Amino acid sequence: MTGNQEQGFSYTNRKILDAAARLFSEFGYYGASTRTIAKASGVTEATLFRHFQRKRDLYIASIRSIVSQLTVSQEQFDRLLNATSHDALMAGALDLVHEFVTQDPYLVRLLQYLALDRSTEVDASIRSDLSRILGELSHVLNAGRRRDGDADLDVSDALLTLIAIAATRSSLMRITGMNSACATEYLSGTQSALTS
Repeated sequence: MTGNQEQGFSYTNRKILDAAARLFSEFGYYGASTRTIAKASGVTEATLFRHFQRKRDLYIASIRSIVSQLTVSQEQFDRLLNATSHDALMAGALDLVHEFVTQDPYLVRLLQYLALDRSTEVDASIRSDLSRILGELSHVLNAGRRRDGDADLDVSDALLTLIAIAATRSSLMRITGMNSACATEYLSGTQSALTS
């Protein structure tokens, strides 16, 4: 393949992945057809299948293309490590998780559909990409737990709760048109239960 062919392949691949992420997040795996994805990306279904052998491959690649690009800055982790109280640590962790899950407009829904799909195992590459950042956040929460002497805090449960709150927060913002501060205030009862 020449350089121009590779660029064309990469551009077409990106168009297909972008359309797939949008449609899978809107309709789920079973509701989004490869024909619709091909049409939305401006290619034929045959071209789509030259890039992805199976619909499942396209599904995983569309999720992975988003998840693998997610980042959390060292500055954000440092801010959490320097939190002066348990409440500040948990509030900062919620903000960080919310920022993480809202980096891409389709991520929350794609992950929700993936979690609801009991017929397939979560792809190891997606799990690895998510684990990279969640593992770092767990490390920070554990450091805060040790620093504060909070032996009762189950970091895994706290992390899963933060993710659920962040997903709810982003959904609430989308549905109601609230900004981040309003949504946080609305959910503060849930958040204060986490931080007490």
